[in-house]
Amino acid sequence: ALHWAAMLNQPDAVKLLITRGAPRNAVNHAKETPLHVALKEGNEETVEMLIEENVDVNAKNEDGKTALHVALSLRQVNLARRLLQSEKLDLDANVDAEGNTPIHLAVKEGLDGFVEKLVARGFSPDARNRAGFTAEELREQQVKEAEETAERHLAAKEERELRKRRQAEQEMNLSEVTRFCRNYGLADSVAEILYKKKFRYLDDAFFDLSSAMLKKFGLSNDDREKLEQ
Repeated sequence: ALHWAAMLNQPDAVKLLITRGAPRNAVNHAKETPLHVALKEGNEETVEMLIEENVDVNAKNEDGKTALHVALSLRQVNLARRLLQSEKLDLDANVDAEGNTPIHLAVKEGLDGFVEKLVARGFSPDARNRAGFTAEELREQQVKEAEETAERHLAAKEERELRKRRQAEQEMNLSEVTRFCRNYGLADSVAEILYKKKFRYLDDAFFDLSSAMLKKFGLSNDDREKLEQ
């Protein structure tokens, strides 16, 4: 019941349940306390109530994340700031299953301004996670991965565009109008112009093209004369 009240942002109900003996640090199937749940929903009033009721701000969920970890991973800066104000916040306890400190998560989420507050509170910027990275090294890795991802996307886009161009060229080469132009010694640029104008077949629309229309398409006098013969 306490978890539901926390999730639904019912601070009065939360206080009543605790007053009646509900375990304030009870955990659900994911080892989340009511504080974890309230943080996930961004319920500021309930978070404030739970902190005032002396819940364990250092309790960890199944991933080893404390309330501060959860707040930062969800970019809940106001709630993270409130947790930093708690005198019961244990710096040593705030390390998750992967060895990440709140600074690691702040950097991961791009909360650079909040890193300064964490350092001022006593968290070390030089702490390493289980993968061996400091927060700054994690930032560098993220930048590198982002650049590599961008390069892959660009390469994939260029490959798609190349395939489309090749397919268009192949279709143009097979069109009746292109073969006609080449048989009469017209430049490929003429066939390309006509293809782009949707002239693919030797039909009435093609043979009814006027000199004025061909000129509008950008064909030279020589090319127009060859087509009109």
